[in-house]
Amino acid sequence: MKHNRVFQRRGYRITALRLSLTDVSRTARQWGFPFALRIHPEILSRYTLPHICDDEGYYLVGKVALLVDAVLQGRLPRRLVSHGRYLGFRLKLTAQHRRSDSAEILELEVLVGPCAGRRQGVYVWQVEPLC
Repeated sequence: MKHNRVFQRRGYRITALRLSLTDVSRTARQWGFPFALRIHPEILSRYTLPHICDDEGYYLVGKVALLVDAVLQGRLPRRLVSHGRYLGFRLKLTAQHRRSDSAEILELEVLVGPCAGRRQGVYVWQVEPLC
């Protein structure tokens, strides 16, 4: 079996990832999401859902939580990738930029785990497009 070195790369250290993301677990639990949820702060500050006014991230967190829950339950098929003790996949989310009011399709990377641990967490950040 090949050794999975994805977390040895600079961008995937889980402790650095956990510290750089904003904990929105309380809001996610209001939407019925059972895991701790952390989202990149730039997503929360720059985007909202289309046709939602004065959202401080509540509906955006709810939408992300519902999408992740649908993938984990198998209702939304996605290609799941194993990262050792963690499970990863990508999602697309239509969001509206707060300043320009233009709709954009965000590609989000989601990491769930540790799968063998007692306290699973979900980490979400935006995949930057290659230029």
